[in-house]
Amino acid sequence: MARVFKDEWHRLAWETRYDAHALARLRGLSVRQLQRRFHHQLGRSPQDWLNEQRLLAAQALLLSGRPVKVVASELGYKQTS
Repeated sequence: MARVFKDEWHRLAWETRYDAHALARLRGLSVRQLQRRFHHQLGRSPQDWLNEQRLLAAQALLLSGRPVKVVASELGYKQTS
């Protein structure tokens, strides 16, 4: 994970719609390998990190004036609430 820059992980998170299984597949890792790497580097699970990143992205988009429905759809939320 150290070889992939932080911005790259953020881009990959967006591309995989904040899904740990899709992120592992995209990086050519098993979900368990991805979990071990995240736990070793960040002390948390990949999905916890992805959930946080999705919330931060939603916050930024909402503060920029994007409609709630659009933000929810773009970030893969099933409900706008």
